Amino acid sequence: MMKNAFAVLLVALIFIGCNGSPTLMYEYQNDVYISYGDGSKAALIIPNAQYPQWIPRTKDKIAFARFTGSKAAIFIVDDDGKNEVQLTDCNTSGRFSWSPDRYWITFSTDRHGKWQVYKINVNTKKEWRLTHDNSSNHEQPQWSPAGGKIAFHCDRRSGYWDIWIMDEVGHRQTNLTKGVTGLISCMKPVWEPHGKYLAYIGNHPGWGGVKVHVVFNPSFTGSSSPGPFSAHQVLVCEPLWSPSGDYIFYVDSENDVYKQSIETKVAEKINKKKLSASGTRYMDCNEVNLYFCGDTDLYRADWRLTPKNVVKLVKGYNPDVW
Repeated sequence: MMKNAFAVLLVALIFIGCNGSPTLMYEYQNDVYISYGDGSKAALIIPNAQYPQWIPRTKDKIAFARFTGSKAAIFIVDDDGKNEVQLTDCNTSGRFSWSPDRYWITFSTDRHGKWQVYKINVNTKKEWRLTHDNSSNHEQPQWSPAGGKIAFHCDRRSGYWDIWIMDEVGHRQTNLTKGVTGLISCMKPVWEPHGKYLAYIGNHPGWGGVKVHVVFNPSFTGSSSPGPFSAHQVLVCEPLWSPSGDYIFYVDSENDVYKQSIETKVAEKINKKKLSASGTRYMDCNEVNLYFCGDTDLYRADWRLTPKNVVKLVKGYNPDVW
């Protein structure tokens, strides 16, 4: 009876997600849950799991990291929590990125001492090493929305962190940020949904410290913005794009959530809540609701309206919404 009820719940959640109301997946106390977009009807689907991500488009599989002590491996599982498969045997950073064609996951591992970027085929488990400089760290690889390119951050430049880009087989590696004088740390690249821009966290003391920066029209020749994008100093967590690419969301150093227009650069406060380090990470597919975490709680806000529309949902963090 319990199995049948659980199956009905999952079918209902999938149906709702496909018809415009977001389905919420999130992590809490090292387990992964799924619920309606308002946080109700929560069900545990993956025990001992972190950083869950739905596979692109079909959402019928979930990738996640599982830690054993300080080491993490990447797994995939069906959207009902069944047929779990371990993909990686090496230690990974726990952060990874699906390829748009759904066949590959890119990740970083320290099996060579320094962190290096790999990709692994989710069907065959065949691995392909993409970076080969064992004297430097290469972390947080992110696949471009159309495929073909992978962005990552790396400390090859005399210990400074820069945003790099390469093709999907590891060739044509180019430093996109080395030409911006004074930038001492550039990390956590995030692609604009159409692949036109890259946002990242950059530290330039002359520009007010840690802020969101944007690489406009990233290419293998490199083209960086002449200054910071965000109007405020930010926490060191990934910026977030709206699905249209018209806005960037970030958490400032006062723990407030902001949206800022790409066109006008006008920044508007979404709410005022104390946030945890993961900050804002995901939007739903309708470009209406912003899901973010504050301490150990998940919140939802219709970011088009006033801050009064912020709603506390459930205990959790690292949300993924569709």
